[in-house]
Amino acid sequence: MCIDSLPTEILARIAASLASFGLYECCLVNKRFYTAFAPLLWRDIAVESEYMLDRLCRSLSNTSTSPGYQVRQLHLDCYIEDDDCLSLMRHLPQLESLNAPHAGYLTDRSVIPLVQTCLQLQEICLHSASITYRSLHYFSGLKRLRRLDLSGCSKISSLALFPLQNCPLELLNLSLCRWLTAEDTAVDLQVFCMLKELSLICCSTICKEFMCCLLPKTDSDQAPLPNLHAFSLTGDDEEIDDDVIVPFVQSHPRLRSLILMACAITDRSLLAMRDCLADLQNIEISYCSQVSSNGVRQLIHGSPQLEMVGVKDCTVFKKDFPEIWTTDSLDQERSQYVDRLTFEEIELIRLQPCADEHINMDEGELVTVETPLDGEVTYIQTWLNLNGS
Repeated sequence: MCIDSLPTEILARIAASLASFGLYECCLVNKRFYTAFAPLLWRDIAVESEYMLDRLCRSLSNTSTSPGYQVRQLHLDCYIEDDDCLSLMRHLPQLESLNAPHAGYLTDRSVIPLVQTCLQLQEICLHSASITYRSLHYFSGLKRLRRLDLSGCSKISSLALFPLQNCPLELLNLSLCRWLTAEDTAVDLQVFCMLKELSLICCSTICKEFMCCLLPKTDSDQAPLPNLHAFSLTGDDEEIDDDVIVPFVQSHPRLRSLILMACAITDRSLLAMRDCLADLQNIEISYCSQVSSNGVRQLIHGSPQLEMVGVKDCTVFKKDFPEIWTTDSLDQERSQYVDRLTFEEIELIRLQPCADEHINMDEGELVTVETPLDGEVTYIQTWLNLNGS
């Protein structure tokens, strides 16, 4: 069969397995291949410098074939200003994903026309953009918007989420935003029933009242954000404690990834995670000074899917995990504290027996139920077998 007579379906299957350079090589074969493969080269564009950005803008403006209609994903790994954004976006009406991690120079002047032109947008990242509530008002026209990253956008008001009520958001990143409030932002969050990932790192305004807005009002009510899979939060060492985290964990059993840094949680919260989060895979509790090594061990033994535990600057000692750090190895360690437990280390911990524990919910006190002496002997023998020569 002549290469020119290959069916379109076969060409499509070839294209699906090729990287950008391979697509480019195919474009050079003949005119038919160029017609078939060239549009695919424009689907996903990565701009790594201001020079590349300038060339892209010129290319889109000077061509008569309108390749911008083929662009679906745009990654801007360089700083971009309003004029460049305006020049670029008017050529990309079918854009679905915009990733601009260096958007500090973008303002309402370009972002409003952007969302008015690119109505097919499903994913937007505008890190540290200088936009206001005016831009968010126009986001309401993005009926397919699923992922929104506004981290570091400091000029938006607490009502920013209100215009997004009809957007099918699945991911929302509001980290480094200091305008969040319980009475506005937290209340508006409640309507995003499809939300799977929520990040509130270093927001400084997240208080107990804010977290209570994410809890069911009564035992019979469905919790807000019922499909939440990943939740990230930085506390202030006082406000975010067991009283809010325990019910939050209990009402969001689908959580797989949990970041609770600098919170006032204790082992009560860890045991709630153990009992309620069957699919928990990653947990970061660094700078939570009131959790213990024993609580971490209980969590690991009760969470079969767990692959990583972050405990930097917690009172979690390496000596409490002799299956990982032997006495001899501890003498050579710089720090006596655990920073992170990896998958391999977690597997070693699971090999050891674990005392049954429960929480006295009235007093918030961790109670250990002593196991028979035989259990302790078995633990020591297993450890010796594991670490012996």
